[in-house]
Amino acid sequence: MTMHDSRKEILLSKIEKRGKIYLLTFSNQLELKALPNTVKRLELSEGLQYSPDEFEKLRSELEMRFAYYTAESLLAGRAYSIGEFREKLQYRGLAKAYIDGIIKDFIDQNLLDDYRYAAVKLQTLMEYKPAGRSYLIAYLQNRRVSREIAERAADGVLEQTNEFEIATRLLHKRRASFMKFDVETARGKAYNYLSRRGISYRAAKEAFENLFIRPRD
Repeated sequence: MTMHDSRKEILLSKIEKRGKIYLLTFSNQLELKALPNTVKRLELSEGLQYSPDEFEKLRSELEMRFAYYTAESLLAGRAYSIGEFREKLQYRGLAKAYIDGIIKDFIDQNLLDDYRYAAVKLQTLMEYKPAGRSYLIAYLQNRRVSREIAERAADGVLEQTNEFEIATRLLHKRRASFMKFDVETARGKAYNYLSRRGISYRAAKEAFENLFIRPRD
């Protein structure tokens, strides 16, 4: 009796349009998401029946295709590091096996590249809010880039400038606010600010002296 029940056919009882996708409801109480082209290609319609083996095959195909659709939609929105992308797919509820396969495929297709992602991120950051090496590395690691890649990307970006120039640019933007204080208070605030931006004491001192200490006659 148990063996007979386990082979009972499964009915596709309902197909509902939900925005850009379809929600398929089966007689075993499972609901699966499907793309319009998948529904059309597989000629899915209410009332179709599947053996348990056929159902598992259909379920696997629907889940895999929807997983790729989810991943492609995410990546079309913006760039991600591999670690960020994995977390996003996990948050969307995709199974680990699908996530692993998608990430491998996307790396092979050059759609995911942590060094390229890191270099672009840092170049953009340096344009509007420059920082020192340690800050840049931490910035990338917070975005799930490995330390080794973060270090290479930071070094590559910093080859185009130097720490003194970065410190000078940062202080120049805040010059008016620091000028409200006496020299030693301004110095302390400037050093503290630059330290948070990953600037060394030596570069901070040089930049502060250059901008705030008038040369003697």
